[in-house]
Amino acid sequence: METEKFIKNSIKFCVPSVVSAIVAIAVIPLVSNVYPTDEYGKINLFYSVGNMLLYVCLLGLDSAYIRFYFERPDDVKKEQLFSLAMWTGVGTITVLTVLVIAFVPDLVSEYMFGELNYICIIGMLLYVVGLVVLRLISIEARMDARSLRYNIIQILLILTGRVSFIVVAIYSTFYQYSILAISCTTFVLGVAFCIGFNKIKALTFPKLKKKSLRMVFLFALPLMPATIMIWLNNSLGKMILSGYGNYDDVGILSIATSVSNVFSVIPAAFTVYWSPFMYKNHKKEHVFIKNAHDYVCLLIAVLVACFCLFQDIIYIFVGVDYKSSQSYIMLVMLLPIQSLFCETTGYGISLSKKTQYSLLVSVTAVATNFVLGVLLYRIIGVYGVTIGIAASAVIMMILTSVIGQHFYCSINDKRKSVVTMAIVVAVSVANTFVYNDLSIRIIIGLMVLGISGVIFHVQVKRCISSFVKVIKRI
Repeated sequence: METEKFIKNSIKFCVPSVVSAIVAIAVIPLVSNVYPTDEYGKINLFYSVGNMLLYVCLLGLDSAYIRFYFERPDDVKKEQLFSLAMWTGVGTITVLTVLVIAFVPDLVSEYMFGELNYICIIGMLLYVVGLVVLRLISIEARMDARSLRYNIIQILLILTGRVSFIVVAIYSTFYQYSILAISCTTFVLGVAFCIGFNKIKALTFPKLKKKSLRMVFLFALPLMPATIMIWLNNSLGKMILSGYGNYDDVGILSIATSVSNVFSVIPAAFTVYWSPFMYKNHKKEHVFIKNAHDYVCLLIAVLVACFCLFQDIIYIFVGVDYKSSQSYIMLVMLLPIQSLFCETTGYGISLSKKTQYSLLVSVTAVATNFVLGVLLYRIIGVYGVTIGIAASAVIMMILTSVIGQHFYCSINDKRKSVVTMAIVVAVSVANTFVYNDLSIRIIIGLMVLGISGVIFHVQVKRCISSFVKVIKRI
């Protein structure tokens, strides 16, 4: 496949990522200067738990929808896979909500909000139902390469999840009002798209043969806990702090997470297009896939170096109460970094249908995150939690890559990949100690750019050549 064509197709799906970055940059100063740290901590925890419940309730059927979209079992239609996933997601969250309200409303509510709040529990139901519908419609748009539809859905989802509660702050910064704004707007958006894209017929429960149903669930179910563990790993730091009742640090860590998400704007655009591309072209585009990994490594090194150099610019806009997150921001950033890296190293697990390995990797990462986070929090506070996050990211990156490469080799030179990621991890750790010393950070950033330029000199030359061609066309 031609590189220019691949980049062009990726750019079609990058609009939501760019909008997400712009919104994040715009929202960070508003949130950090308007919301008290404990109130924002509760709002962000609701957001994180809701997104984790999305994958709990889908039971891995969203991943099965992607995997079998082009290679479906006999007698199974795409529409049936869609309906099966939607019924499962909506039904599961409804049952869970009823059980929580009936038996443990105080336990769940006090953990998340510090008080009993039935309204926010119902809000979680509405929020997850909306997310289930939007998740499945987005997958369909990605797989059919309908970039416009995908972009519209994602942009509106960004606005409902990250902007609607800011509008409510004009009236009050009380967490309940913000949560209601997020949940109600997401639910209405899901219903609107379900009607607008003629998905009402999906409300009919699909009739599948036992053999096909068994094949789908054998693939999906091992992925469900693995996906949950990945989301849990991303939110575990905030959950540990919440368990100790430290909602102030939850809010500060949430800002660090938001800042690190700005880093992932380019990787996110790549990931959206890369997933369907891999499933469709893993056999005939093997050489291209290997070359793409080298460019991803180069991209990671350059972005890390740039963030090391220019992080002060972002933190100019962060409120005083949240500025302490700069000391550990790059440790938190290792999570989106490993996610991008594993996009080009770990697909062998899914392609070989050995999804039990994904579960093994994610459980190991979460266990590491939890043990280190809890133990070190008692010694060094929030820094201990971020060390747990960083360690779990490194373990996940190593295990996913090693196992994925065993089933499907997508790396040209493993030594280059190892050296690059070792440098990235070292810089992330070093930033904790030198984040307030610009001169040392300049030296580190320039060294990373120089070393990565030498390691990937061929890719750098090709990038420069492609850039010159584009300029000449203009």
